[in-house]
Amino acid sequence: RSILTAGMFFLLTIAAYYPAKDAGFVFDDDMYVTANPFMGTPEGLSKIWTGLAKDNYPHQYYPLTSTAFWLQYWIWQDNPRGYHVVNVLLHAMNAVLLWRVLKSLGMSGAWLGAAIFAVHPVHVQSVVWISELKNVLSTVFVLLSMLLFLQYFGFSTRGNTLQNPAQDKFKWHLYGLGLLLFLFALLSKTATALLPIALLIVLWWKRPRLYLRNLISLVPVVILAVGFISITVYLESTRRETQVELYSDSFLEECLVAGRAVWFYVGKLIWPDRLVMIYHRWQIDSTEWHQYFYPVSILAAIVILWAARHRIGKGAVAAIVYFVVAVAPLSFAKVGFIQHSYVADHWQYWGSMGVIALATSAAMMVAQRWKSWNWTLLLAVALLISFSSLTWKQACLYESNETIWRATLKHNPESWAAHSRMGNLSHSKGNLTQATIHHRQAVKFGPTYAQLHNNLAAVLAAQNEHEEAIHHYRQALRIMPNMVVAHNNIGRLLQRMDRLQEAIGHYQQVLRIEPDNIAAHSNLGLALQRAGNPEQSAKHFRAILRINPASVEAHNHLGVVLAIQGQLDEAISEFHKALQLDPKSDLVRKNLDRVKKRRTNK
Repeated sequence: RSILTAGMFFLLTIAAYYPAKDAGFVFDDDMYVTANPFMGTPEGLSKIWTGLAKDNYPHQYYPLTSTAFWLQYWIWQDNPRGYHVVNVLLHAMNAVLLWRVLKSLGMSGAWLGAAIFAVHPVHVQSVVWISELKNVLSTVFVLLSMLLFLQYFGFSTRGNTLQNPAQDKFKWHLYGLGLLLFLFALLSKTATALLPIALLIVLWWKRPRLYLRNLISLVPVVILAVGFISITVYLESTRRETQVELYSDSFLEECLVAGRAVWFYVGKLIWPDRLVMIYHRWQIDSTEWHQYFYPVSILAAIVILWAARHRIGKGAVAAIVYFVVAVAPLSFAKVGFIQHSYVADHWQYWGSMGVIALATSAAMMVAQRWKSWNWTLLLAVALLISFSSLTWKQACLYESNETIWRATLKHNPESWAAHSRMGNLSHSKGNLTQATIHHRQAVKFGPTYAQLHNNLAAVLAAQNEHEEAIHHYRQALRIMPNMVVAHNNIGRLLQRMDRLQEAIGHYQQVLRIEPDNIAAHSNLGLALQRAGNPEQSAKHFRAILRINPASVEAHNHLGVVLAIQGQLDEAISEFHKALQLDPKSDLVRKNLDRVKKRRTNK
C-alpha cells in the first residue's frame, strides 16, 4: 500500500507538471548552469567546494546543489528538458516524504496534505525554475533528516504511536544519519536551517513537556544551522551586483514587512491567483497605522490559539508558529532578491507544509465528526483537479524568458527587472525601439540601479544617441564607480566619437580595478594606437597574450602595431602565429600580405 501511495504521488505530480518538459532556461538559470564557469570541466567540481574564499565565486555557497548541476551538465549540456525532469521528480519525492512525516506525527489526512503539496500552484516557481533545484533538493534531505530524527525521538513511522519518553531508547545510528542528512540539506540550501526549530515545535506539540536530553540532542543541529547561516549572511552582505541601499528599512519596518508577508503567503495558499516571478515591492511606512494590522493580527491569532490549546489541542498553534517562523525571517535577511520584491513563491516552499497540513487535518476532523466522508472525498478530488489545472497553466509560462517576463509585467507593470530583461531580449532581436521603451521604464522604476542605466545607454548608443548614452553611462558610474562594464562601454563610445583621451582614462580605470581585464587591454591598445602611441599600445596586446596566448585578435593587433613601428619581421611573426591559431582568418592574411609587400618594397 505504501508503494502504491508513493506511486500515486509521482503520477499526480508528473501529470500536473507535464508542461515543464517544454520549459526553458529563465531568469538567473544561466548563472547556475549555462554561464557557470564551474560547469563542464573536471576542475570545476573542486572549485565548487573550495572556491568560497575567492571573489569570483558565482553565487551562494550551495556546493551540493552546484554538484548536482555539474553532474547534470555532463548529461544534458544546454538542453533544459533534463533539468526540468529532475526537478519534477525531486518535488514528487518531497510529496512522498511529507506524507511519511505527517503520518509519523499522527496527522489525519496525511495523504491529502501531501497530495495538495504536490500539485499546489505556489510551488511551480520552486519546481519549474531550474535554479530552484536548491529548493527541491534540499527539501529531500531535510525531510529525510526529519524522519530519522522523529524516529530517534520515539515517533513511530506507522502512525500516531508515541513511545513513553521515560522509556525512550536513543538510537544513535539514526541520530548520526539524521545529522549527516541535515548537513547535506544545508549544503544544498541554507534555508533548511529551520529544521531544529521545526523539531523543537514538534517536541513541544507532542510531548507533555520538553525534556532536557531532547534539547541537548538538538545542540549539534543548531550549531550546524548557525554556521551555515553565518556563511550566507557573509556572502549576501559582501557580494552584491549593485552598490545601492536596498536594505535601509529599520527593524520596525522589517517587522511590518514580515507581518504583511505572512498574510500574503497565506492568501496565495488559499487563493493562488496571479502568481508571477516578481511581485510588486510594497512601500513600507511606519507612520501609517493600518500597516500594523498585519503583524498585530498574527500575534493575536497565535495568542488566541495558545489560550485555546487545552480545548483544541496544541497542533493549531504549532502549525501557525511553524509557518510564521518559516517565512517571516526572510523579511529580516539581507538577501539580494529583496531588491525585486519582499515576497516570492519559492520562499514558502517549505513553510507551506505547515498550513497545508493544518487545513487538511482540520478538514478530516470535521468529516469524521459529521460522518461526511463522501462529500470530503468529492471536495478533495475537486480541489486536487483545480490545483493541478492551475499548476499546468502556471508551468506553461516558463516556456522562455519572454513568456515569463510578459506574464510578470501583466500583473506587475512596475517591475524594473522584468522591463530590463524584456529590453535585453528586444535588443538581442534587433528591435531597438522596443528595447529603448523597456529600458526607459526600467530606469524609471529603478533609478538607483547602475546596470539599468548601463543597459539603456547601450541601446541608445546603438541608435547613435551618443550624448544621452554618455549621460546614462555616467549615471551608472556615479552609482557604482567601479562598474567595469560601464567603463568599458563608455570608453568604446567615446573612442567612436574620437574623444580618445577620455576613452583612455576609462580603460585605465578598468585596469586599476581588474589588471587582467582582456577587453580593457584590447580597447586601450587600439585607442593608444589611434592616438599615435604604438609603443604603449603594443604593451597592452602583449599583456593580453600573457593572459591568453591563444588570442588571434591580440596577435593580429600586435602585428599591426609592430608594423607601424617599422618592426616588420616581428609583425610577420605575430601574423603567422595568428594564422596557426586560425588559418581561415582573411583579415590576418591580408595584413600579412600587406606587411610582406612593404618589406619587399623596402
